[in-house]
Amino acid sequence: MSSSKILFIHTSFQFSGKTSKFIKYFKLNKKKYDVSVLALEPFLNKQKRILNKMELDIGVYNIPIHNLADLKTNSLSNFVKKSQPDIVIMYDDAFLMNATITAICRNLKIPTLYIQHGFYPKSPVKKNIKFISFV
Repeated sequence: MSSSKILFIHTSFQFSGKTSKFIKYFKLNKKKYDVSVLALEPFLNKQKRILNKMELDIGVYNIPIHNLADLKTNSLSNFVKKSQPDIVIMYDDAFLMNATITAICRNLKIPTLYIQHGFYPKSPVKKNIKFISFV
């Protein structure tokens, strides 16, 4: 049985609880997933990175965690192409780098999946809103 190769795009200074939970889900699932992470962080090298508890917790899975400094002179497109993911998962495409990765994936015919960033309320939010015409 072959594994699905997932490239997870993380877009903040430190791993969040959501990021670590998604990675744990993929690593603990009965189906085999080969997960790697591209952390779009502003760190220039790994010596300056301070790992938080959530990133340390997923360390037991020995997944590769890359950051922009790892790319060196390679383009982001070359990195994604070399990674050969079956799918790229990210929180959203509102960030310029995520939009760039989406365009790269389209060109390489790699599907992307966006995860809702935020929570849905249990009950619908209802407000009385009146619209005023300015015409």
